[in-house]
Amino acid sequence: RSRGELTPRLPGAPSAITIDAIARVVAVVTPASPTIQTYDLRSMLPIATRRLPAPVLLLRSSPTSSLLAAATVDSTILVLDLANGDAASPVARTLKGHPHHRVTAVEFNASGRFVISAGTDLTMRVWDVVSGSLAAEIRTESSVVAMLVPTMGGVVLTAHAGEM
Repeated sequence: RSRGELTPRLPGAPSAITIDAIARVVAVVTPASPTIQTYDLRSMLPIATRRLPAPVLLLRSSPTSSLLAAATVDSTILVLDLANGDAASPVARTLKGHPHHRVTAVEFNASGRFVISAGTDLTMRVWDVVSGSLAAEIRTESSVVAMLVPTMGGVVLTAHAGEM
């Protein structure tokens, strides 16, 4: 097959994309869509369409499991299990901690045990994925616009609005 034949047909340009920990599944969302479409990375054939309560802004995969974190337009972070959740009820955890503020970044920590989120409320929040509880809250001086958690762990790299 040519490369073009392996490219999935989407209803619009992707607004977020992520690949699972074992490079087998790719998840894609399009702007203003409350659905996540998953594809088999080898064949690029659709696996499932998961409908969510709100459109998705950001997607991140766990580095250690089939979990996926999706930040939505209603300031919620949804944790989905791509291996065990079904398309009808895909949400494993709902994390609410940036009320009335946009979630600007979301990442899993290196072990996959925690989700770290940042928002326009000038906070970063650390969530325990197993319990769904808030483990820590960190105040920032400016909005975090991007975040990276290296696989070595122990550190979170952030980029802030108006700063390089």
